[in-house]
Amino acid sequence: MFCHSNLFHKVGLLHTRNNTWRNTKHCKLKHFLLRCSSVQFDQRLYSELLLVKQWLEKSPKVVNSLQNGTWVKLICGASYQDLPFIRNLSFLFALAGVDCIDCAADSAVVRSVDQGIVGALAYANRFRIPLKRPLIMVSINDDEDPHFRKASFDTSHCPPDCSKPCERVCPASAIALQSDENGFLIPFHQGVIQNKCYGCGRCVPVCPVQNIETTSFSSCHGSVIDSLLESEPIDAIEIHSRAESIQQFKQLWDSIGPSFETRLSLVSISFPDGGEYLEEFLRTVERIIVKESTKYQVIWQADGKPMSGDIGRGTTMATVKLAKKVLSLRLRGYVQCAGGVNDYTISVLNELELRPRKEKVDTGNSVAGIAFGSFARRRLIELLQRNSFDDTMNVENSSCFEQAWNFVFHLVKPIKQG
Repeated sequence: MFCHSNLFHKVGLLHTRNNTWRNTKHCKLKHFLLRCSSVQFDQRLYSELLLVKQWLEKSPKVVNSLQNGTWVKLICGASYQDLPFIRNLSFLFALAGVDCIDCAADSAVVRSVDQGIVGALAYANRFRIPLKRPLIMVSINDDEDPHFRKASFDTSHCPPDCSKPCERVCPASAIALQSDENGFLIPFHQGVIQNKCYGCGRCVPVCPVQNIETTSFSSCHGSVIDSLLESEPIDAIEIHSRAESIQQFKQLWDSIGPSFETRLSLVSISFPDGGEYLEEFLRTVERIIVKESTKYQVIWQADGKPMSGDIGRGTTMATVKLAKKVLSLRLRGYVQCAGGVNDYTISVLNELELRPRKEKVDTGNSVAGIAFGSFARRRLIELLQRNSFDDTMNVENSSCFEQAWNFVFHLVKPIKQG
């Protein structure tokens, strides 16, 4: 007797086996393609790390990069304290061969930078490619400065139906407001994640009820700086000042300057455009910090548009114009662009012939290098968020490492290639 149930059972088993076979085949193909993609990336990464090694060999000392116009600095942020991100940021830029990493004068932050650098050197060694360790720089201020402040607000004072413009404009993802199922804001005691805020101030003017304020602070001075230099691997220091703060600068230098002579290889002075008072300020600072016996290199950081994080070509013009102005003063030391630096900066400097020509290096008429800050941080934060990156992970172990590396490598490459 013909049994339909047996037939259906056999057909069902065959269908299941076919699906299982197809799924297995699909998984194997997917795994094979992923392995091929990984191998291709490793091969490309190896070639790019060889390039990084060549760049570093051309400038074995700090002064070589400055003289050749290939100096690159990463700015983590003078008040930025997001330790996991700082570690990953330092890892990527150290791997790309930057000369210096600038961060807050905070032991925990310095250690995170150091962890990123050590991780990058170890990662390159997996390819048997030795890389040079970048300098670690800490930033301090002599007076009130926008780089040394934090935003804050009490969300219980926010309108319940607020559209959260502050959250949208924050480039550091330092504001993460929560709403209930009806879309109304859930109040809690602090509106800003303090360790992620670096004081750009974008949130302040967009608040519809003027509920956001900023609090400035002074970085550690005197004996605290001495202690930091003793305990952490710090090679350089940056002093943020301005034309109106010359007396404060003198006081600060009197308290910390003597310890620099034997401990540091570089001192950077960061400043905005002081208008008609800029020349007098810079020449006074030069007389204070540059002596015949000075062993450290001096950088004049032209902070054109501080913490802008913007991507437009026009954004970079402020720092380029300020750098050109400073070059005309023929100060002893090297001029570096910051504040508005983005992926247009090098092309603008080339167009204006403000970079050294290979056949003739004239540091008096050329910009020595650039510093990537909020632009690079913002782009990387956006990239990691798009990929649902786990903040507790090391970036080199994540699925978005290739994308992050591509961004950083191609940001540094035009400067390092000269």
